[in-house]
Amino acid sequence: MPLLERLRSSSALWSQEEEEEEEENIASPRTPKQWHRNLNLEIKMGLKEEFRSAWLSGNSFDELLERFVIETASRASGLWRLQENHLILVGFGWASDMPQDVSLGFQAATRRVPLDQIGLGIVKAAVTAKPAIGRRDPKESGLDGSATWIAKFGANTSLAVPIRQKETNRISGVLAVSTSAFVEEDDALWQTLIGLADELGSAA
Repeated sequence: MPLLERLRSSSALWSQEEEEEEEENIASPRTPKQWHRNLNLEIKMGLKEEFRSAWLSGNSFDELLERFVIETASRASGLWRLQENHLILVGFGWASDMPQDVSLGFQAATRRVPLDQIGLGIVKAAVTAKPAIGRRDPKESGLDGSATWIAKFGANTSLAVPIRQKETNRISGVLAVSTSAFVEEDDALWQTLIGLADELGSAA
C-alpha cells in the first residue's frame, strides 16, 4: 500500500477512536505527548529531506504538507516564502474532514500576506524572527487573525516558525501548523517544526 494511503488509513483510525469524545468542529484537547504518539521517525526524516528538495526546486509543498498533517494528526499546515515584505503561500495541507470552504478560504486569505497583518502568527514569526504561538482564544496570544482560523480549523493552537537562511541569517519564510494539541515551547511539535525550518534555512 502506498505511503500516503497508509497514513490516511492511520488517520482514519485515530478519528474513529476519538469520534465519541468530540463534537462537530470543536477541538478535543490533546497534550503534546499525545500529539507525538504515532510519529514515525523514519517517515519524519524522509519528509525532512523531501522538504529540503522541494524548497530548493521551487516545487509545490501541498502533498508534503498533507502527509505531514496526516502523520501528526494535525488540523492544517502551511508554508510561505518571504518576498518583498509579503509572505507568499507555497503550500498548504489540511485534515481530510475539514470543510472545503474553510480550506479554500484560508488559502485565498493567506496567498499573499503583507507584514502589517500583525494579528497573524505567520507575520509575527517573520517580523520578530521567533516562533509564534496562537490560541483559539485570542486573549491568550493577542493574535486575533490566527484565533479566527484556529477555531475554523477545529484546533486549539497554531505554531508558526521562521525560516532563517543559514548563510545570511535573514528570514526567508515561515512554516506553520495548527493542531488540537495545546502546544508549549520546546515540546515535541515545537522541536519538530524548528527542525524542519532549520532544514529549509540551510537549503535557502
